[in-house]
Amino acid sequence: MRACTSNAVAFFAWVGLASASMAQSVTLHFDLDGDLLSGGDPVVYDGSPVTWTVYASFIGFPDAEAYFGGFVGSFSADLRFDGTLSGSVGNLTNLMGGEGTTPTSNGTTVENINIFNSALLGTDDPSNPIAIFAFDMTVDGVTRLDPDQPPGVRYTADGVSNMFADGSIFTLFDEFPQFSIISDTLFVPGGGAGAVLGLGVLAPASRRRKKEGRES
Repeated sequence: MRACTSNAVAFFAWVGLASASMAQSVTLHFDLDGDLLSGGDPVVYDGSPVTWTVYASFIGFPDAEAYFGGFVGSFSADLRFDGTLSGSVGNLTNLMGGEGTTPTSNGTTVENINIFNSALLGTDDPSNPIAIFAFDMTVDGVTRLDPDQPPGVRYTADGVSNMFADGSIFTLFDEFPQFSIISDTLFVPGGGAGAVLGLGVLAPASRRRKKEGRES
C-alpha cells in the first residue's frame, strides 16, 4: 500500500483537530502523483498505464477512533473536454480489509465496488486519509471536438460512503450518499506531440508503483 507523504499526514491531522465541531463530511481523492495536499494536479499521459489510487478523508468526527467504513458504487472517468476517450482499467485492487463483491471493469469505469473496514473484523483503521482502492488505466485514443482544447481526464465516484464514529463493535455506520471529490487531471495527447504544447511543465505520468503488494 502506498503511504501518504508526511506533509499530508500532518495536514489532515491538523484538519481533524481543527474541525472537530464542524459538520461531518467525507472526501474521496483520486491521486496520480502521491501529493494529496494540492489536489487536482496536472499530469501528462506518456502512453504507459497509469495507477490511480483512491483515498478517503473525513472531518467532523471528534473521536480519535473514528474510521472510514467503506464505499459501495463505481468510479468513472470524467472528461474535462468536448469529445470522447477510449481506454480500459485493470489490476483492480481493494486496499481495505473486506470486499462484499468483486469489482469489475467496463471501459474506463470500475463497477460493482463494495469495500469496507470493520471493528468486528479488526480492520477499523482510523487513518485519515486512508488509501481504499487502486486501479490501472490505459488510454487507447482520444477524439476532440475542439483541437485547441487540451484533453484532460479526472475521476469521479457514484455511490455511498460509510463512516463509523468510533471503534466500538456495537457502533452502526453513518451513510454519506453525498461526498466531495478531489481528482488529479490526466492530460492525454491526442493526435501527436502538438497536442501537448503548453503542457511542458506538467509531470509525466509514468507507471507509478508506490504501493507494496500490487502485481505488475
